[in-house]
Amino acid sequence: MEQEERDRIPNMIKKYGEEKGKIIGKKKVKIGFTQQMCIDSWGKPKSINKTTTGYGVHEQWVYASGNYLFFENGILSAIQN
Repeated sequence: MEQEERDRIPNMIKKYGEEKGKIIGKKKVKIGFTQQMCIDSWGKPKSINKTTTGYGVHEQWVYASGNYLFFENGILSAIQN
């Protein structure tokens, strides 16, 4: 497990580039991230609430920690802690 944690940041940099990889490697998220980036950072959510409208697809990801991520058409648009 320790080796996995040590490899986390270099692996995320390789996958997403220097700037985004460092953020994801530190288990943080940022507005504009894709859903996959958020999964790589925080893991899969406990549940997902999905709404489809004429303007697109909106999702609320609920985490056991009480944090929420909000997506518009697959892109992170808001973070609630």
